[in-house]
Amino acid sequence: MTSPDQPGQSRPGRNQLGQNQLWPRHDVRRRRSDRKPFRHPLVGEFTLSYEVLHLDDGQRMTVYQAAPGSRDHDAMTLLSMIANGERAPRDGSPPS
Repeated sequence: MTSPDQPGQSRPGRNQLGQNQLWPRHDVRRRRSDRKPFRHPLVGEFTLSYEVLHLDDGQRMTVYQAAPGSRDHDAMTLLSMIANGERAPRDGSPPS
C-alpha cells in the first residue's frame, strides 16, 4: 500500500494503518488527564485532577475532581458554599 502524500512510498507499519481504519468507526478515543493548580482569592491554592473526554459530536468535556477528604476537596466545598451565598467557617476548619 502506498502513502497518499508520497506516491510510491510504503506506509510506515501496520499499526498506523490499523489506527486509520479505527478512527472513522470511532473505536479510538483520545483522552488526556493530568493535574492543574488553581489560585482563588478567597480559597487559596488547590490542585485538581482532570480528564478531557472527546465526545462523538466533536465536542470535548473536561471533568475536574479532588480526592474526598483532601485539602483540595475542602477548597472545592468552600467554593461551592461561596457560590451558593453560604457563610464559610472563619476558623480555617474544613466545612462539615
